[in-house]
Amino acid sequence: MTIGQNSLRTLSLRGVRALIMEEMDMATPESWVDGISFESTTNQLDGESYKWLSQVPKFREWIGSRQASGFDTKGFDVPNKKWDNGIEFLKDWLTYEKNGQLMQRIKEFGQTDVELLEDLVIDQLLAATTTLCYDGQFLVDTDHQEENSPVQSNKIDLDISAAPVSSHGSVANPTVQEMAWAIRQTVTKMWGFVSGKNRKLNRRAKKFTLFCSLNYQAQVFDALKLAFLGGGETNALANERFKVDVETGPEFSGWTDKFTMCRTDGPSKPFMRQKLGGLEWTEWDESSDYYKDTGMLKIGLDRHLNVVPASWAQICQTTLI
Repeated sequence: MTIGQNSLRTLSLRGVRALIMEEMDMATPESWVDGISFESTTNQLDGESYKWLSQVPKFREWIGSRQASGFDTKGFDVPNKKWDNGIEFLKDWLTYEKNGQLMQRIKEFGQTDVELLEDLVIDQLLAATTTLCYDGQFLVDTDHQEENSPVQSNKIDLDISAAPVSSHGSVANPTVQEMAWAIRQTVTKMWGFVSGKNRKLNRRAKKFTLFCSLNYQAQVFDALKLAFLGGGETNALANERFKVDVETGPEFSGWTDKFTMCRTDGPSKPFMRQKLGGLEWTEWDESSDYYKDTGMLKIGLDRHLNVVPASWAQICQTTLI
């Protein structure tokens, strides 16, 4: 049921709740959220303790008896975090609303729950070089190592002056050719990550999301879409077997010399979303003492949600130097 502006005047708080829930049903998370994070539910109020299993082995030639590999485990704790939001307004505003502003604000309030999830994932992206993941290293770091794997880095520096292109720019303003080269180098780096059992972790990766600041936006889009680059060079990146989506915005304004790429088509993800229960509502309607004293209606929302680093091998940050 869609509630129109004329019917807003006759709504009770129960009707306002229905309007908010209608908006929540339509406000699904941006697709990149599910692409780079997975959900875990807990029934423990304080949080959850997890065992992180090592990677599966790859096939070997069967010589002698069958050999099965067990899973090494590492542990990490994830606390729950409680969040809340609320609005209040005079009942008379419902009755005498004329210009539609209250309707707009109620709908916007219905979008804030999904925006919380998006904001928490972005916060973790921004903190990836300073937040620990399951292996005891920062999620984006230079020295990841598991079992018998080599030391591996998902935090790389690329000297754009060494890029094999005809046109060069600066770190703050790289050319499209340099950006195409940097993106290709980053994907190649991620394809090479191996487990402690020497299995390539991203060999089947074909879909990625690139996060960058607004000052890199034009170069990134052109690097991914143009068939020909400056100087008439054929853009090999436009015909690669992988697909790159782009997310940009003011949240990444501090990334003046870098971008981050995440694999989005694998079972493992860079981040985990931990939830306890669902969204809880508290209402102060027309029968409440609060309304009788103030003439105000009030709705409060709260939920338990936390986002933490998960798998380092599905994320790589590239700094241009």
